[in-house]
Amino acid sequence: IPNGVDVNRFHPDGQPFERWRDPNRVNLLFVGRLDPRKGLQYLLAAMPEVVGRTRGRARLLIVGDSYLRPRFEALIPAALRQHVHFLGHVPGADLPRWYATADIFVSPASGNESFGIVLLEAMAAGRPVVATNVGGLPEVVEHGATGLLVPAGDPRAMAEAIVKLLREPGVRARMGDAGRQRARSLFDVQHMVQAYE
Repeated sequence: IPNGVDVNRFHPDGQPFERWRDPNRVNLLFVGRLDPRKGLQYLLAAMPEVVGRTRGRARLLIVGDSYLRPRFEALIPAALRQHVHFLGHVPGADLPRWYATADIFVSPASGNESFGIVLLEAMAAGRPVVATNVGGLPEVVEHGATGLLVPAGDPRAMAEAIVKLLREPGVRARMGDAGRQRARSLFDVQHMVQAYE
């Protein structure tokens, strides 16, 4: 019996944070602890290529915190700082709104990921995902259908996948819809409750 997600709490009709919505920008979202195991350093390393190849349209929103935050912030070149925003810890009640604010969810984990609840939350919210092909993440993401899987620790491959989705809004929409359906049919928390009973 896998982990489940509340598909009523996380859904495509969530209310985004309007401050972060801009028709000329595309939002990438990372949610997680600022821990090297979560792979944020590889996503940050991919951002110069992503920003360059999208002519500055890409913006990364980082939800999460830790004592390592200054170390991650130091990885960002000055020219990239306007494209990367550390939002720190956010209230749990606001989390669905952050998924609603995103266009693409990115999980760059470097290893030891048993499942990937944040991927399920993003998919339930109708967002396409780019994730590393490690641990239990391939059990959640269907490559080419609900998102794209890339090798762990490979910023270039991650940038390529992100740029592909950034350039193809139709593909993003299709993957978002497929992810929502996958979350509802396989991972709805109500199914998990019934299975346990």
